[in-house]
Amino acid sequence: VNTMGFAQNEENNQFEIKLYYSVDLVTPSGDTLNHIFDDSLHAEETEEFMDLILEAQLEIDSALGEGIYKLIFNVQDEYSQQSRSVGVDFNLSK
Repeated sequence: VNTMGFAQNEENNQFEIKLYYSVDLVTPSGDTLNHIFDDSLHAEETEEFMDLILEAQLEIDSALGEGIYKLIFNVQDEYSQQSRSVGVDFNLSK
């Protein structure tokens, strides 16, 4: 997921960001498996951050079965205390 517009803390010519992100999985039956992936990003640079790519790698249990699933990527910005989510559908088949 490409992220931008997050808050940055500037101190002594250093720019710092703190983002937390997780992924939820919605099954074809509508059940939601929350936080199947969790991670955070804490970075410091001498220049302002423009955008970042957040990545998640998942393994989906084949027992879940075929159908249309949805991944929901949730991002929380610690400095602004704002959260955003984006979802994408995909088809799981044999």
